[in-house]
Amino acid sequence: MAELLSIEHSELGEKVYNLIRQQILLRHFQAGEKLDIYRLADQLGVSRTPVKDAVNRLALEGLIEIVPRRGTFVTKFGPRDIEELFDARCMVELWAAQKAIKRVTDGEIRELEQLVREGAKILKKADGEFDYESFSAFNARLHRRMLELSGSRKLVDIYDSLHTHVQVTRAMSQRALEACQLAQAEHEKIVEAYKQRELKKLKAAITTHLESTLRGSLKVVQERGGAL
Repeated sequence: MAELLSIEHSELGEKVYNLIRQQILLRHFQAGEKLDIYRLADQLGVSRTPVKDAVNRLALEGLIEIVPRRGTFVTKFGPRDIEELFDARCMVELWAAQKAIKRVTDGEIRELEQLVREGAKILKKADGEFDYESFSAFNARLHRRMLELSGSRKLVDIYDSLHTHVQVTRAMSQRALEACQLAQAEHEKIVEAYKQRELKKLKAAITTHLESTLRGSLKVVQERGGAL
């Protein structure tokens, strides 16, 4: 019975963590907002323990700041944070591309082409209200798959550690159809460079794409008063 209770407690803790994390990533909790652990526990219908555990995990991820004698706050991402994030992404993705292009197979390139076609389908369905969430999910899958092609688990781990903060920028970034159409065109150029196995073109295409995304994110930061 004790083991069963332990499993149930573990599952509850994971659910609480995922719920709070998702609310932060989607910015239902705003940047700089103070989080009340007692209130969160009441809203979720749980004790304070799983909420405290979740907050500590999220603090380690950099999504929450715990300030002694002041409280717990949703982390703000300013222009410098965004620029540093994209610098790190650029280094990781370019190094992964350099490794991947030497070992990528025809089948893996066809897989990338299929992923890009999925993005095109989402954009073609954008008659009326654009489904940004679906495009964002596709975007995340494509970028992670390209990292996996490097064959380096460490590079993928580093990318995953960055991805938590990338999700915040995606959630709050330009949701306009035009911005996503531009990203789609850039994705197509990246995959075409893989197909041609041209490292110089591949690096240029990735750099162009990330710089374009950075400009869009910084624009949103400015529009939102200097922080995401």
